[in-house]
Amino acid sequence: MAPSQKLTREEALRAATVGGAYLTFEEDDKGTIELGKLADIAVLSDGVMNIGEDCIKNISSDLTIVGGKIVHNSITG
Repeated sequence: MAPSQKLTREEALRAATVGGAYLTFEEDDKGTIELGKLADIAVLSDGVMNIGEDCIKNISSDLTIVGGKIVHNSITG
């Protein structure tokens, strides 16, 4: 891919959230954080928007909630 075709981090996040929900005709239920929408969430080990590009590949999920249930938890304390 040419550098001019690269997505920004914001564009990639939007594609994975809002765009994904739109693609599957679920935009009324998913894709944005709004009252009445499903709220699956992942708490990441680092901030995707503000770390070095070469470090993104090392980010992991510390906590994942799907359907209101914790499905992964590596947070201690």
